Amino acid sequence: MIDDLLLLKPGGRPIYFGAMGDHASFVVEYFETIPGVPTLVRGDNPAQWMMEVSSTQQEIVIDADLYDVYCNSELYRYAFGGGGGERVGNKPLYIQHMFTIVEHCMVVVGGGNGGGGVCRL
Repeated sequence: MIDDLLLLKPGGRPIYFGAMGDHASFVVEYFETIPGVPTLVRGDNPAQWMMEVSSTQQEIVIDADLYDVYCNSELYRYAFGGGGGERVGNKPLYIQHMFTIVEHCMVVVGGGNGGGGVCRL
């Protein structure tokens, strides 16, 4: 089971970093608060929904840069701003610098035609 999720848009900019919640409930709640983002239909796969609502095409539809939305969110302020925001999920997400989390991560990169690869950050 995954506790926390770091979701990056193309170019490596974060659009979500926080607790997953049961059945991705915290992630779904976060994205559903963004104006124009469609709600998750009961019974749909939350992971597939996350990929769809966080796509570049969806950013065009909602006329918003999800990186900017994230950087102006309480979630971001709590994770990176010293704990000033609301507690999200079942634990605090205070970190000093993004590299402390991702410097040794392996990231799976998928292509639009089903191809993909792995890159080291």
